[in-house]
Amino acid sequence: MKRNTNIDNRQIEEVKENNEEKEFTKKGIDKSKNDESIEWFACDLKTTFTSSYLHELEPNRDANLNLYKELSKFSNSIIPLLLKSIRLNYKTMPIIYGIIITSRFSAITTSNLLTIEVSGPGTGKTVTLANLGKFPLISKEPSNAVLIGDQRKSNDSQALIKQPILQIDEAGNIPFNLELIGIIKSITSQSSYSCNGKDFTPLKLSLVFTGNPDEKYFNTGEDTLNVELCTKDLKAFSRSLVENFDPALIHRTIIIPGFLLPALKDDYIIKTENEIPNIKLKTNTATEFKIFEKMVLNVNALWKTFLELRSENTFFLSEEIKKQLKDTSRRSIEVTEKLYSSFKRIYDPNNLYCKERDLGLQELAVTFRNYASGYYKSLNKGYIRYLLLDIAKMIIEKQEIEEAYVYEHRILLKPVEENKFYKIALDIEGQNENKKEFDFYNSCPNNIKDFLLKVDNIEYGGNVLVQDYIQPYSDHKMLLLDIDPLKKEIKELKKALQKNKLEYENFKKQILEGVTELIQQINYNSQYMLNYNEINLIGECVFEKFSVKNSKEKEYKEKLNEYFPYLNTENIKSYDISLEKGLKILNFHSLKF
Repeated sequence: MKRNTNIDNRQIEEVKENNEEKEFTKKGIDKSKNDESIEWFACDLKTTFTSSYLHELEPNRDANLNLYKELSKFSNSIIPLLLKSIRLNYKTMPIIYGIIITSRFSAITTSNLLTIEVSGPGTGKTVTLANLGKFPLISKEPSNAVLIGDQRKSNDSQALIKQPILQIDEAGNIPFNLELIGIIKSITSQSSYSCNGKDFTPLKLSLVFTGNPDEKYFNTGEDTLNVELCTKDLKAFSRSLVENFDPALIHRTIIIPGFLLPALKDDYIIKTENEIPNIKLKTNTATEFKIFEKMVLNVNALWKTFLELRSENTFFLSEEIKKQLKDTSRRSIEVTEKLYSSFKRIYDPNNLYCKERDLGLQELAVTFRNYASGYYKSLNKGYIRYLLLDIAKMIIEKQEIEEAYVYEHRILLKPVEENKFYKIALDIEGQNENKKEFDFYNSCPNNIKDFLLKVDNIEYGGNVLVQDYIQPYSDHKMLLLDIDPLKKEIKELKKALQKNKLEYENFKKQILEGVTELIQQINYNSQYMLNYNEINLIGECVFEKFSVKNSKEKEYKEKLNEYFPYLNTENIKSYDISLEKGLKILNFHSLKF
C-alpha cells in the first residue's frame, strides 16, 4: 500500500513536470538549459511587469539573496534597481534623492538601529518601509505593555519589541515619557530583554522615527521645507521630532536627511508597465541576467530575506574617515559602523567595492551620524562623489567616462566616444538649472549663442541636459578621470607637445608644467582605480597659464560685459569658460536669467 502511494506521487510529479516543460516550450524558454536561473528569476521577480514568462515557484531565501548579489555584480550601482523595486524611476529622479530614499532600508538589514527622519509631506517617508513588508507603524505613544509585553505573560508574542522594525510616524506629535525613553535606550544598546525579569528573548528591533517638522521650518505659505533654515540649526531641527531624547540616546541616533527631499513628483513614480525604465547592465553581463534590464524586483521576498539573514558582522571605519566624526564617543563610533555595515549589505553585498567607493559608503555613514550632532555637510563632497558617478553613468547608459565634474547641484560627464557633456541633476535645483539653461539657450539670438556651447536636448523631465563639449578651465572644479582614457590623454598630450616643439616652445613649457604636476598627483591602487585628491591642472585651467595675452583677455572681458552685464568679469576664473575655440561659456547655471 505504501509503495503504491509512492508510485502515485511520483507519477503526479512526472505529470506536473511534463506540464511545466510544455509551458516553458510554449513560451519559448528552454528549461533544461537554465533550470537554476529560472528558479532564481521566479523567486525574486513580479511576473506582472515583464513579457518574459517566469514559472511560479515558492520564494526561497537563499535564492533571493544570491540573486541580489549576482545582480549587483552586473551594474555600476544597485541603487537604480532598488528604486525600480519600489516603483520609482531612477532616470527622472535626481541622484542624491535616490541615495537618501534607499538609505531608509538600513533599518531592515541591521538590528538595534535608531534612525530619525524629519521631512516635508509627500516625500514617501511613511510608505517606503510599508511597501517593503508588513512592519508595525504607529502614530501615537505606545504603552509599555504594547511595546515590551505584558509582565503577566511569560512570552508575549504580540509585543512590538519582538518585531524586526517599528516605525513611529508623526513622532513630533507624541509626548514620549521618560520611562519610554529609557526603554528605547535599552532597545538600542541591549541584545536581549525580558518583560518579567525571567524569560529573556533576543532583541533585534530597529526603531524608525518619522514626521514633519515645526511650521517655522517651512517656506512661508508653502508645504516645502526651507532647506537653508533646516541646515542652519540642524541639531535643533533634527531633535524637534523627539524633543526629550537625552544626550546618551542622541549618541546612538542616525539622521536620514529627508529634509533635502521635495515632495515626490509624478514623473518619479512608475505607474504603468511602459514606464518601467530599462536598466543597462554591464556589457559582460551573463546572458540569463539580461532579463532584468526591464523588470521589477519582488521587494517583499527580497527584504524578507534580509530580515531573516540579518548579519551581526561589522565593517569598521578606516582611520581616515573616522577622523571626520564630530562625536568620537564609543557609542557614536559603534552606531556609525553599524550604519556603514548596513550600507555594505544594501549597496555592496559582495564586498567588491574598490577603495574609493567603499570610502564613499563610509563617508555617507559618517555624514548621517554627524547630522545628529548638528553638523551639516552636503552629499556631493569627498569620496561620496564616486557613488554619484556610478548612478550618473547608469542614467545616461554610458560605461566609459573620460571626465567628470561634480558641482553643487549637478554632475557633468564626458563619455569617451562622444564630444558631448551630459549634465545630470543631483537635486531639484540641478533639474531647474538644466531647464533654465535649455530655455535660455533656445531664447538667445545667434550673436549670444556664439558665446555659449550648443545645447542639444533635455531628457528625463530635466534630469539630463546634453551640451557640446569643450574642456573647462576653471581651476576650482574637481576632475575625475578613468584610468584608460587618462593614459590615452597623457600620451596624446606628450605627442602633441613633441610635434609642436619648435613652433610652440613657450606654450610647451607652460603646458608641460601642468602635465608634470598632474602625473605627480596621480596614484593608482591595486585595483587600478584613480585615487585622487584636489587635482589642479596647472597649464590647462588658468588664464595666465594658457598664454592669453593681456590685450586678448581684455577683449574677451569687454565682450562678456557687453552680452552678459551681470557677470563679474573680475572673478572670471570662477566661471567655466573655454578659450579653445574662441570664448565659450560651458556652464552658465550661475547666470541669473
